[in-house]
Amino acid sequence: MSSLIQTYLRFIIVAIAMLLASQTSVGQSRSGHGVDFRNFAYPGIWYKEPFRLTNGTVEVQHEHCVSLYTFDDVRYVNLTGGARKEALVTINDLTACGSSGMSLYFYVYSFEGNRPRLLWKFGSGADSEAGLKRFSVCRPNTCL
Repeated sequence: MSSLIQTYLRFIIVAIAMLLASQTSVGQSRSGHGVDFRNFAYPGIWYKEPFRLTNGTVEVQHEHCVSLYTFDDVRYVNLTGGARKEALVTINDLTACGSSGMSLYFYVYSFEGNRPRLLWKFGSGADSEAGLKRFSVCRPNTCL
Protein backbone atom coordinates (compact mmCIF):
# COMPACT_ATOMS: atom_id res chain seq x y z
CA MET A 1 0.00 0.00 0.00
CA SER A 2 1.43 3.40 -0.90
CA SER A 3 2.46 5.79 1.85
CA LEU A 4 -0.12 8.34 0.64
CA ILE A 5 -2.95 5.82 1.07
CA GLN A 6 -1.60 4.79 4.48
CA THR A 7 -1.53 8.46 5.51
CA TYR A 8 -5.14 8.93 4.36
CA LEU A 9 -6.26 5.80 6.21
CA ARG A 10 -4.55 6.94 9.42
CA PHE A 11 -6.19 10.33 9.04
CA ILE A 12 -9.63 8.78 8.58
CA ILE A 13 -9.29 6.55 11.62
CA VAL A 14 -8.13 9.49 13.75
CA ALA A 15 -10.99 11.66 12.42
CA ILE A 16 -13.56 8.95 13.19
CA ALA A 17 -12.08 8.44 16.66
CA MET A 18 -12.29 12.18 17.31
CA LEU A 19 -15.91 12.24 16.18
CA LEU A 20 -16.76 9.29 18.38
CA ALA A 21 -14.99 10.77 21.37
CA SER A 22 -16.90 14.03 20.97
CA GLN A 23 -20.29 12.30 20.94
CA THR A 24 -22.09 10.33 23.57
CA SER A 25 -23.20 6.84 22.80
CA VAL A 26 -26.94 6.36 22.77
CA GLY A 27 -26.49 3.03 24.55
CA GLN A 28 -29.15 1.48 22.37
CA SER A 29 -29.52 0.40 18.80
CA ARG A 30 -32.91 1.94 18.05
CA SER A 31 -33.02 5.51 16.77
CA GLY A 32 -35.78 8.04 17.08
CA HIS A 33 -36.52 7.05 13.48
CA GLY A 34 -37.66 3.57 14.52
CA VAL A 35 -34.61 1.86 13.00
CA ASP A 36 -33.24 -1.04 15.05
CA PHE A 37 -29.63 -1.42 13.90
CA ARG A 38 -29.20 -4.63 15.97
CA ASN A 39 -31.75 -6.29 13.67
CA PHE A 40 -30.77 -4.84 10.34
CA ALA A 41 -29.31 -5.85 6.97
CA TYR A 42 -25.89 -4.39 6.07
CA PRO A 43 -23.99 -4.46 2.78
CA GLY A 44 -20.84 -6.55 2.93
CA ILE A 45 -17.42 -4.95 2.84
CA TRP A 46 -14.74 -7.65 2.68
CA TYR A 47 -17.19 -10.24 1.41
CA LYS A 48 -19.55 -8.46 -0.93
CA GLU A 49 -22.64 -10.40 0.16
CA PRO A 50 -24.97 -8.52 2.52
CA PHE A 51 -25.56 -9.90 6.00
CA ARG A 52 -28.46 -9.47 8.43
CA LEU A 53 -27.94 -9.14 12.16
CA THR A 54 -30.48 -10.71 14.47
CA ASN A 55 -30.25 -9.57 18.09
CA GLY A 56 -26.91 -7.97 17.20
CA THR A 57 -25.11 -10.97 15.72
CA VAL A 58 -24.92 -13.38 12.81
CA GLU A 59 -22.51 -16.11 11.74
CA VAL A 60 -22.01 -16.38 7.97
CA GLN A 61 -20.35 -19.29 6.21
CA HIS A 62 -18.16 -18.34 3.23
CA GLU A 63 -16.05 -20.58 1.05
CA HIS A 64 -13.35 -21.91 3.43
CA CYS A 65 -14.17 -19.20 6.02
CA VAL A 66 -16.62 -18.30 8.77
CA SER A 67 -17.43 -14.69 9.70
CA LEU A 68 -19.02 -13.63 12.96
CA TYR A 69 -20.54 -10.17 12.65
CA THR A 70 -21.56 -8.42 15.87
CA PHE A 71 -23.16 -5.07 16.52
CA ASP A 72 -20.80 -2.75 18.39
CA ASP A 73 -22.42 0.67 18.65
CA VAL A 74 -24.47 3.38 16.98
CA ARG A 75 -23.90 7.08 17.53
CA TYR A 76 -25.87 9.95 16.10
CA VAL A 77 -23.62 12.70 14.81
CA ASN A 78 -24.02 15.54 12.36
CA LEU A 79 -21.56 14.62 9.63
CA THR A 80 -23.22 16.44 6.74
CA GLY A 81 -24.02 19.78 8.37
CA GLY A 82 -27.74 19.25 7.78
CA ALA A 83 -30.59 19.67 10.21
CA ARG A 84 -30.68 15.96 11.13
CA LYS A 85 -27.95 13.80 12.60
CA GLU A 86 -26.67 10.75 10.76
CA ALA A 87 -26.25 7.29 12.30
CA LEU A 88 -22.65 6.05 12.57
CA VAL A 89 -22.93 2.28 13.10
CA THR A 90 -19.94 0.11 13.99
CA ILE A 91 -19.91 -3.65 13.41
CA ASN A 92 -17.18 -6.10 14.47
CA ASP A 93 -16.16 -8.76 11.95
CA LEU A 94 -14.22 -11.76 13.22
CA THR A 95 -13.35 -13.96 10.24
CA ALA A 96 -11.63 -17.33 10.53
CA CYS A 97 -10.03 -18.91 7.45
CA GLY A 98 -7.39 -21.19 8.96
CA SER A 99 -6.19 -18.15 10.86
CA SER A 100 -8.42 -15.35 12.08
CA GLY A 101 -8.61 -11.61 11.70
CA MET A 102 -10.68 -8.84 13.24
CA SER A 103 -12.06 -5.89 11.33
CA LEU A 104 -14.23 -2.99 12.38
CA TYR A 105 -16.82 -1.80 9.87
CA PHE A 106 -18.27 1.70 9.84
CA TYR A 107 -21.61 2.46 8.21
CA VAL A 108 -23.00 5.99 7.95
CA TYR A 109 -26.74 6.34 7.35
CA SER A 110 -28.83 9.44 6.77
CA PHE A 111 -32.59 9.34 7.11
CA GLU A 112 -35.26 10.09 4.54
CA GLY A 113 -38.35 10.17 6.70
CA ASN A 114 -37.89 7.05 8.82
CA ARG A 115 -35.94 5.15 6.15
CA PRO A 116 -32.16 4.84 6.49
CA ARG A 117 -30.06 5.65 3.41
CA LEU A 118 -26.47 4.42 3.27
CA LEU A 119 -24.07 7.32 2.71
CA TRP A 120 -20.77 5.55 3.23
CA LYS A 121 -19.18 2.31 4.44
CA PHE A 122 -15.60 1.65 5.42
CA GLY A 123 -13.66 -1.23 6.97
CA SER A 124 -10.54 -0.99 9.11
CA GLY A 125 -8.36 -3.57 10.79
CA ALA A 126 -7.02 -6.89 9.57
CA ASP A 127 -7.72 -7.69 5.93
CA SER A 128 -10.12 -4.79 5.33
CA GLU A 129 -10.17 -3.85 1.70
CA ALA A 130 -13.06 -1.43 1.70
CA GLY A 131 -11.02 1.13 -0.15
CA LEU A 132 -11.16 4.84 0.28
CA LYS A 133 -13.58 6.65 -1.96
CA ARG A 134 -13.71 10.01 -0.24
CA PHE A 135 -13.96 11.28 3.31
CA SER A 136 -14.69 14.80 4.43
CA VAL A 137 -16.25 16.37 7.47
CA CYS A 138 -16.98 20.04 6.99
CA ARG A 139 -18.04 22.51 9.62
CA PRO A 140 -18.49 26.22 9.09
CA ASN A 141 -14.79 26.94 9.69
CA THR A 142 -13.15 23.53 9.31
CA CYS A 143 -13.02 20.85 6.67
CA LEU A 144 -11.21 17.62 7.49
